[in-house]
Amino acid sequence: MNRKFKYSRDNARNALALGNLERSVMEALWDSGEMSGCEVYGKLGKKLKIRHNTLLTVLERLISKGLVSKRKDGKFGYYKPILSRDEFCAMVADPIFTELLAVSPKSAMAAFVDHACRDSKKLDQLKNLIEEIEKRNKSGRKLK
Repeated sequence: MNRKFKYSRDNARNALALGNLERSVMEALWDSGEMSGCEVYGKLGKKLKIRHNTLLTVLERLISKGLVSKRKDGKFGYYKPILSRDEFCAMVADPIFTELLAVSPKSAMAAFVDHACRDSKKLDQLKNLIEEIEKRNKSGRKLK
C-alpha cells in the first residue's frame, strides 16, 4: 500500500464517501496519471456540465481526503492520485470486510460469492484469485 496515505478507519470512511464528481475525477486521474487542473477540466468539464471552479473545488476536496497530491509549476497546479485504483479499493474494502467477517464470517463470504456469481466473468476472476492465493500460501509468496 502507498505509504504517503495514512490509513485509518476514518480515512477509509471518508474515501468511501466519494461523490459522483469526486469519483469521476479520480477515474480520470487513475486513467491518465498526473494532470493539470485544465487538463482534468478539458476531459470532464463539458461531459459533467460543471464549471472550472467547481472542478478545482473537487480536486481540493480530494487533496483534503488524502487521495490526491498537488504540485505547482508556474501558474498551473498538477494533480496526481496518491493511491492506485487497486490500493484505493483495498483501503476502502478492508474495514468493511473486517467488520462484516467479525459479525458473521459465513454470511459475509456467502454474500460476496453470491454477488460474484451474478457475472460469469467476475466468478472466473474470483476462482483465479482463490487459486492464486492458495498457491501463494503454499509457497509463502505475497499476493500481487
